[in-house]
Amino acid sequence: MTKLTSLVTALGLSAACLVLTAAPAAAAPTESALLSCTSGTYTVTGFGRGQVLHVEGSQQRFLPMEVRRADGTVLFRARGGTVTDTCTATSPASGSTLTFLGFFTPRS
Repeated sequence: MTKLTSLVTALGLSAACLVLTAAPAAAAPTESALLSCTSGTYTVTGFGRGQVLHVEGSQQRFLPMEVRRADGTVLFRARGGTVTDTCTATSPASGSTLTFLGFFTPRS
């Protein structure tokens, strides 16, 4: 009986571990920043998570085609796409002032 109890306990613990590891991952929120563009000023999040910036309180996102530091160093450049806005923001992660050339699009 003790071997059976031990086996049931081990199987239960194994199942619990599987459930814990199978839970969907949720990204921690990022700090927001003001994105000042030729089309207006927006509060955005997503710095340090790739190139897409999410406009808070909206279904829009900003897709940069080029990102530059204040000294002109290009940090990112994409091919294709049409630049419709030039924006500036201070990254909450690094404190660097960045210039973004890109466009707004609805989130899918």
